[in-house]
Amino acid sequence: MVAEGRNAWLVPPDDPGALAQALATLAGDATTRDRWGEESRRRAAEYDWSRLTPRYVALLEEVAANGRTG
Repeated sequence: MVAEGRNAWLVPPDDPGALAQALATLAGDATTRDRWGEESRRRAAEYDWSRLTPRYVALLEEVAANGRTG
């Protein structure tokens, strides 16, 4: 769900300075915040159960029809 530069910046896990810099940059950039918010909402919608359920059902029906177990 996280896409570098599309809805997030990845920073090294043990670098609080990099995190602070990224947050300061984002705090001052409303355009990026708005764009990332839209992208994050779009990507999250892909994982909504109303979209996932038909895919899971189709997969389970295929497995059942082919007799596959693993």
